[in-house]
Amino acid sequence: MKKPLLALLITGVSMGVYAAGDSNGRTSGRADSAYSTGDFIDGALLNPSLAANFREGDNFALNINLGGFAADPSELIDNGSDLNDLLDRYEYPRELSSLDASDISNYLDQIEGTQAYLTGGGNLALAFPNQILSATVFVRTDVKAGVLPSIDEQDHNTLSTQTAERFQSSELNSEVAVRGSMVTEVGIALAQTYHFTETGHWLLGVTPKQVRAETFYYVDKLGTFDEDNIDKDEQTIDKTFFSMDAGVTYIKGNARYAMIINNLIGQNIDSLAPSEQLTIERQVVAAAGFRLPWVDLDGAVELTGARQFALANDTQIARVGAVFGPQSWARLRLGYKTDLQDTLEDTYSLGLGLAPFDAVNLDLSVTSGKDNTYGASAQLGVRF
Repeated sequence: MKKPLLALLITGVSMGVYAAGDSNGRTSGRADSAYSTGDFIDGALLNPSLAANFREGDNFALNINLGGFAADPSELIDNGSDLNDLLDRYEYPRELSSLDASDISNYLDQIEGTQAYLTGGGNLALAFPNQILSATVFVRTDVKAGVLPSIDEQDHNTLSTQTAERFQSSELNSEVAVRGSMVTEVGIALAQTYHFTETGHWLLGVTPKQVRAETFYYVDKLGTFDEDNIDKDEQTIDKTFFSMDAGVTYIKGNARYAMIINNLIGQNIDSLAPSEQLTIERQVVAAAGFRLPWVDLDGAVELTGARQFALANDTQIARVGAVFGPQSWARLRLGYKTDLQDTLEDTYSLGLGLAPFDAVNLDLSVTSGKDNTYGASAQLGVRF
């Protein structure tokens, strides 16, 4: 490996600038449960109809979000980084010490059958709420990467027979594969308020968007792996297409109910991974919430699962969250998220936001779960 596996994983997170949920400094503090109670800028990226969810006096908002999330249940990052340090000693042929041979062999055993999963990115959004047609313009990029080593048992024999002889790390046959996707969306959420019924009112919204989806798949030997090759043209396949999200929210008193359909126009994007495609398909989310001046409660569940190319498994997320505090000063956020398909670990989130006079805001959040599952995100914004 020319660079540590840890650096590879960090590269996987920093390749993009989005994730509508995990990378939003405001909504991720409440486990992204803002599908029914979110506002006209953060909520609109989850539910297009919320672009029309504004208060009197709201005219404009801008925010920038950055964040990342990692799941490393078998400590592949730490063990892979330590293994890399050992292999770097033998980038060029030299005598293999018995201690190094034993340590390399032990690390091969520790990383065998393990994997790490990462997501990361951010978004840039501008919102223009009004009584005619509210609009929230955004650009976002979602990066997901899975890292999977494949250990060749013959390498243990190679290490044992070459002790005290000249050895080079490229002689090992064990490999590391990195598979993932980067999806960039540029869109505009458009929404209006309607009074179809005598009680309550309805928010209807759509988000036309251009999508550029890219898959990457890179596999190489442990001793010669170079993460700089991950995004080279020969390792990637991409496609650009048009799609749309749609959402409806019903508000009656303090209660809110929402239904969202994402990716009305789906696509399959080929990859270099054997017999695997990135599938962007229609997804339905149902949500309900309750809003008071100092408390927001929200829950949402994905009614349909989603195929995760980086994991080669499906996920189906349910989440609940709460926000406490005055809108114009400071807010505390709590959340819980679970995967109904048991692909990802359950996570808990905590967020804190400061918004003096509701004009400038700084929001930070952290996410944690068992088995080395963790994340963090931040938002900086202005509004008036």
